[in-house]
Amino acid sequence: MYKLLKANLFKLKKDITFWAFLVITVVVAMFTVGRYNAENVTMDKILNEYVMYIGFFIAFLVSLFIGREYADGVMRNKIIVGHKRSDIYLSNLIICIFIGILMELVYVIIALIFGINKFENVQMSVYDIGLTVVKTVLVIIMYCSIYSFITMLYSNATISMIICIILFLVMYFCGANVLLTLHAKEYYTSTYIDEQGVEHITNIEPNPNYPSKLKRNVAKFIDAILPINRSLEISNLENGNMYVSFVFPILIIYVINMGGIKLFKYKDLK
Repeated sequence: MYKLLKANLFKLKKDITFWAFLVITVVVAMFTVGRYNAENVTMDKILNEYVMYIGFFIAFLVSLFIGREYADGVMRNKIIVGHKRSDIYLSNLIICIFIGILMELVYVIIALIFGINKFENVQMSVYDIGLTVVKTVLVIIMYCSIYSFITMLYSNATISMIICIILFLVMYFCGANVLLTLHAKEYYTSTYIDEQGVEHITNIEPNPNYPSKLKRNVAKFIDAILPINRSLEISNLENGNMYVSFVFPILIIYVINMGGIKLFKYKDLK
């Protein structure tokens, strides 16, 4: 495992795509700081903004990094020299997680450097910062696990990259629709404001399109397993449910990677 990780790190240092995405991360951080007004946004919001985009960037990097190993015959050579398939799978997953965390860290550092004088200091408590860091790392691991699963089992780098990007977009729009379902109002109200500025309710009508209990439960489950929705929770500085924020991501990470390792052991490497 150590030799595989060392080889991956050496290859990463020479990877132009990796360095290009680090530069893009710096640009995104500077753009994010520049586009917000200090009167409406806190430094907390700025620091947690990047997690909304990182899944898209990781889709490119994971599929390209692992895909090249298939294209160059490196994957097959690793097995020929005696490395375990499980070690190969995990070493690639670990390096992808390292890339994701490094990108997030670069964003935070650049955002602090350029935003600390424009925005107020970080307002979150040490406890909240710790929870946010853990949730962010779990989101990154979820993305890396999903994309590694796809790329390790599909040898064509171009197709696997397309699948990963399309999957991110599907998760994005699916997550948005799920939130619309969960936040649907059960009743419509008609109101008016009197001369004293007091609001009065004049009519209450049930929403005919309000989702059923089954539909809401399905929406809650989908919301719990989507990394993009956990990203939105972090970006909006929401505490969230402890099970949804921590337990579900850990279970998903475990299931995906155990399944990926199992299937990779039977993959025919031509």
